[in-house]
Amino acid sequence: MFLHLARAWLSWDGSKLVVDKTIGAGNPITEGKTPLLTMDVWEHAYYLDQKNKRADYIVDFLDSLVNWDFVNANFASVASASGGSGGQPEVKNFMDLLKLWFGK
Repeated sequence: MFLHLARAWLSWDGSKLVVDKTIGAGNPITEGKTPLLTMDVWEHAYYLDQKNKRADYIVDFLDSLVNWDFVNANFASVASASGGSGGQPEVKNFMDLLKLWFGK
């Protein structure tokens, strides 16, 4: 899933939360979306701590480093500005993000 990308993004597309992936200088803003969270997944971001264990880095990043209160405050702001969250749940941790991503 994360093999050929530089960044993963949690964004608001105006009606729902979406997860995007980009390479190079790409970002969701160029597609009219509002980024709420980004994660650098190029090797330079994690190699010193995790070596080549990208999956471990992703779990550590989402479970230990993300300020989910900040992400959710930004989400609430953009969702209310566009007429509500459309019933989307708050993303409070890694498992919530996986549920959003895989639709479970």
